[in-house]
Amino acid sequence: QFSCTIAYPLPSTEFFEEVKHRLLDTPDWDYTAENRLLFRREYSTRFYRWVVRWLHQEWHISRLRHGL
Repeated sequence: QFSCTIAYPLPSTEFFEEVKHRLLDTPDWDYTAENRLLFRREYSTRFYRWVVRWLHQEWHISRLRHGL
C-alpha cells in the first residue's frame, strides 16, 4: 500500500517560513487522514482530492494487471 499526504507547515521550519504568508485562517485537521489544505496553493482542495483518488485507482489497476 501507499499513502498520500499534504505538507503541514510546522512553525520554526524552513517550509513554514516559505509558506507563512499564504497560511489560511482555518482550524487544524479534524482527523489525521483529512489532508485539509492549510495554506493557499495553486490548485483547490477538490483538485488534490481528485488526484489522490486517481492515484489510488491507478495503483489498484496496476496491481490487478500484475496479479498482485
